[in-house]
Amino acid sequence: STSHYNKHQLVYRRLNEFCKKNGIGDMALDQFNRQTIYELEIFFRTDCNLSVNSTAKMLEFIRKGILWAYQCGLIFTNPFATYRIKKEDTQVQFLNKQEISRIIKKQLDIPRLDFVRDSFIFSCFTGISYADMCKLTKDQIVSDPVKGNGYIYLYRTKTNHPAFIPILPQSQEILDKYINQTPSGKIFHMLSNQKTNAYLKELADICGIKKKLTYHVARHSFAVTVCLENGIPIETLSKILGHTNLRVTQSYARITYAKVMNDMQVLKNRLETLAELASSI
Repeated sequence: STSHYNKHQLVYRRLNEFCKKNGIGDMALDQFNRQTIYELEIFFRTDCNLSVNSTAKMLEFIRKGILWAYQCGLIFTNPFATYRIKKEDTQVQFLNKQEISRIIKKQLDIPRLDFVRDSFIFSCFTGISYADMCKLTKDQIVSDPVKGNGYIYLYRTKTNHPAFIPILPQSQEILDKYINQTPSGKIFHMLSNQKTNAYLKELADICGIKKKLTYHVARHSFAVTVCLENGIPIETLSKILGHTNLRVTQSYARITYAKVMNDMQVLKNRLETLAELASSI
């Protein structure tokens, strides 16, 4: 994809800067060793002012290139084989029920914010990512005349893995509003990701939400607040999100206070039922 290509170009420019800093125009592959990786890590963290995880992503791109060279026999040792790339655990950002409700109910007179709000809330109740929202068409909406509701069936842009998404009443209302607005067949005429996130920041300020709002927060909110806190099994959620394996879905499975309280209430009810049965015997 274009974005993936641009990331490779960025890594290439950073490597160029690293070589210039060391007074060389280029570096032979057999000179790239464990010490070079360590110096690169320091360079990314200090000169480029990158975070631990951004540095890890840079090193991952370089690691793949070095591994390719090793597999092709261009070098005889892989310096990354014994080098551990450091990463930090990050908190998944999501909105709770009250925050989602605040965004839905907010009266907006600015069309651009109204559209961004609608598309964001649509993703909060479907889990569709920004990339897939850009490609969402009428053909991907499947009606079910037997059960009286529909679902979205698409192949994810990121993984080309199928996603099966039932349409909830909240997302159906937004779908009805936009489904016939564009002649191209696409349902939402999405703005650029950069503009969308800028408008979401503005929307968060208007709604009094202190969390950093980006479009991907909608997908997290769907996974945690809409699904997991309402008892949807993680296997079902994995199918809806179009994940390739269950391990990916587990990163969304944040145990929230509401889920703990709901699960404990279920346990309490079951224990009370068992106690009543025991006393009646």
